[in-house]
Amino acid sequence: MERTKAKYDLPKRVLLLLLVTFVVIIFAAAIKINEVMIVAIPIIVLIGVLFIKTPEIGFSVFLVGQNILVVPFMILNIDKVMLIYPLMSIILILTFGLTLLYKRFDAPHRFSSIQLFVFLIALIFLFNIPRSEITTYTISKTILFISVCIIPFIVLHFWGYKTDFFEKSIDYAIILGIIPIMVSFIMLIRSGYSSQYARFNALDINVNQYARNMGFISILAFYKIFKTNKNIYKLLLILFIAISLLFIILTGSRSAFLASLAAIFFYLFAYTNIKTSKKIIVLIVLLIPILIFAIMGIGSMFNRLGSLQYVDMSLTGRVGMWQAVWEQKFDKIIFGHGTGNYSEVLPAWAKAANLSHLHNVIIEYYVEWGLVGLMCYLLLLASCFKICYEFIKKKRKDTVHFNKLGGLSTVLFVYTLLLAMVVTSSTDHLFFISIGLMSSIYIAHKEKDAYRDGSIGSSA
Repeated sequence: MERTKAKYDLPKRVLLLLLVTFVVIIFAAAIKINEVMIVAIPIIVLIGVLFIKTPEIGFSVFLVGQNILVVPFMILNIDKVMLIYPLMSIILILTFGLTLLYKRFDAPHRFSSIQLFVFLIALIFLFNIPRSEITTYTISKTILFISVCIIPFIVLHFWGYKTDFFEKSIDYAIILGIIPIMVSFIMLIRSGYSSQYARFNALDINVNQYARNMGFISILAFYKIFKTNKNIYKLLLILFIAISLLFIILTGSRSAFLASLAAIFFYLFAYTNIKTSKKIIVLIVLLIPILIFAIMGIGSMFNRLGSLQYVDMSLTGRVGMWQAVWEQKFDKIIFGHGTGNYSEVLPAWAKAANLSHLHNVIIEYYVEWGLVGLMCYLLLLASCFKICYEFIKKKRKDTVHFNKLGGLSTVLFVYTLLLAMVVTSSTDHLFFISIGLMSSIYIAHKEKDAYRDGSIGSSA
């Protein structure tokens, strides 16, 4: 399958935006942040113009996620972080509209089992609303699931694989990902953080979400290292990954840190076509800054990893919730307690702590949607693992690009699934982006085989 040649080898317009944003952030750090609204307006206009001309920017913002969308809220001193999610949905819908306007899509003709089970899970979310105690959380969770999980999953299939849309979006996402890093540096300097025990939270979002998003972009950057032939770009990408890992370490988010390393090593040894000696060199280069951070005692990560006290404190809350579920495992076993009603099985201390989810997606599906929901989710995972196996097994010369992007989708799926077991919830948009990409690439590959066999007309 021929790739569509990108109009720009380097997205210069985004680099210009980055430069302007950097100047504004430095200015905002020099004075009070809530006094730069007049400077923020031109930036919003500039982003809008760039977005209209290059809709890939819209999806790249979605890839960077809360880490970049929270920045304007911080600049404007707006304490409404939940507004980030409808904003993500609006940006995605506008992006889809622009791609339709510019005719940059290629709707698939085939179907995958992943699509089937995502559709069934969406029905479970919707049909469980009448059974649920309609709370604000139930409504927001349903809207969140539809807007930032289901919509991007569907949209990925309409964009298709031939347009090379996702590749360009990754380029923009990495560049835009520099903005949260710069803001994090400024907040680090302003806060004077130097603790080896406290967790550093640079942005006004959950510290684990921040670390998870940093890890996700780091994986995309690692993928791009093997896509570019210019050494200067390789060095910049390695620097980007090292700095991202530094901030993940500062957050003390062990799950995001370990999952990021596992995903990067998995991609390195499973999907790169370089000699083993070079793989080891790349591995050493990535581990050197981590070892330096550990020797210097930077952040709370290594204390949290090495201290049984920290491990016990972290696990106590999660295990306590899971034990509460186990004690009521036969209560409403078929259809569950309903969307957003996980709190019905929580002990009093967990309700008082206002925990937003159960920190394990499998348990969450079982509690809220019973065996029906759990089976759909497990079958979805089985379909994903089947496609992962095919990506690893089928490495043919005529599908080199397919293997690389397919390998990326596999690694992203594994990364988001690992986090789903201990950190994220059923409304993790990065998980659905990963399986949506996996499904669309798989369908495109099947369509190519069908064209070659003559079972679907002739290739366009």
